[in-house]
Amino acid sequence: MVSKIIESYEKLKEFPMMGADLSVKVNIKTDFRYLVSGNYIIFYRTDDEYVSIYCILYAGRDYLRILFPNEINLSYEDE
Repeated sequence: MVSKIIESYEKLKEFPMMGADLSVKVNIKTDFRYLVSGNYIIFYRTDDEYVSIYCILYAGRDYLRILFPNEINLSYEDE
């Protein structure tokens, strides 16, 4: 598990835009990107030089409520 997450991080360092834009999935304006790594999701931000990992969460958790605790009405685009 840890080795898969580290491998994903190494790929992100080379290709920081390979993860998906989180704001496309949810109706919340955010600069978070995310990458699924096995049963975990890596949430990160990028700038011109760096990939900054914000958190890594188990995919089965309500990660949107963890990331955006002050948002009352989370609306998922798929629903």
